[in-house]
Amino acid sequence: MKKLPILTLLILSVFFSQSASALSLKALYERLKFVDDNYEVVGTICEQVAKLEIESEINTNKYYVELGIVYENSQRVLGELDVVVFRKQDHEAVLISEVKCWKKFRGARKKASDQLNRFRRTMESNQNITLYSSSNRNRFYKTSQFDENPSLIAISQKGGVKSGFERELEQNLDELMQLRKHILRCQRQGECKSPYYTQ
Repeated sequence: MKKLPILTLLILSVFFSQSASALSLKALYERLKFVDDNYEVVGTICEQVAKLEIESEINTNKYYVELGIVYENSQRVLGELDVVVFRKQDHEAVLISEVKCWKKFRGARKKASDQLNRFRRTMESNQNITLYSSSNRNRFYKTSQFDENPSLIAISQKGGVKSGFERELEQNLDELMQLRKHILRCQRQGECKSPYYTQ
């Protein structure tokens, strides 16, 4: 995974370790094939890989990573945060990332920026916001967990840094789609279903 620009890296260095190592496609497959998530949704594989890569770099004694945090007001869902790093000490969000694995980097970067800016504006608007896990509707988060100006970044497949992404995954789009294909095949054949897989 390519490194962040130096200013952001300095901000995040408090929780990123110095011994990051790339995960092979085989290792990613072994780690993800039992993960209870909907890989029919194309973006899921990229979010899961981003989570694993970030987890391989942070000090997991001090930080943890969560996927899919939905935020809504009293009328509608406003958006979803793809990957969020929290500090264990006080459960404060320190990093929020949008993950986009699209063929066209420019459009993907714009969409990620729009989503990150929408979340920032929503938090600044003093609306009554509800935040919860997309995988567990009964798991809620407090708006106060997001009030310390967490870093907002966009992550793409390999090659996106040149197009303005702050980070890119080790794999290109073809490799990620092959990984997704193998996991879906394995799950459909019943060889690696998680205990919660119902399709």
